[in-house]
Amino acid sequence: MGNPVSRIFLLLHFAIECHTWETEAHLQDGIHAMLHISAVKFFLERMDGHDRVEQCRQVKAEGEYVFEIERKDNLPRVTVHLSDAYDYGHWEYASRPKLIGRGDFILIAGFNTRFDSSLVEIAREDGIGIGGIAKLMGALNWEKVWLYRSPEERGKIH
Repeated sequence: MGNPVSRIFLLLHFAIECHTWETEAHLQDGIHAMLHISAVKFFLERMDGHDRVEQCRQVKAEGEYVFEIERKDNLPRVTVHLSDAYDYGHWEYASRPKLIGRGDFILIAGFNTRFDSSLVEIAREDGIGIGGIAKLMGALNWEKVWLYRSPEERGKIH
């Protein structure tokens, strides 16, 4: 029957392959980023329920999760990058997809992730919003999403 460790390895390998196939089957246009599909699903559900979001569609972008959000009430479109970085720092910001520029938002999408708080001000100077899902939800109500400050950020100012 074989070595029990070998069987465990084989089962583990099979489970990983099945999970990879299942995850990739949900992706559009051959995009194979590392972000867990549940984070993408959570994001899409939040966008579907947001009062200011008319439409949210995935765009192909260098193997990353990038979405274009068309907003209601004549608010400008926002392109959102869902980052899979556990610890989002200056290198990740400098390496963001080329589609992300002034008027866009970087969503630190994973669970239990963190980012360098000094990046918030750097990104704001570049006209880019950065933060978690709660901050994005609030920012989508603003014409200039990068100027929105979360309740936590507003509390630090005073």
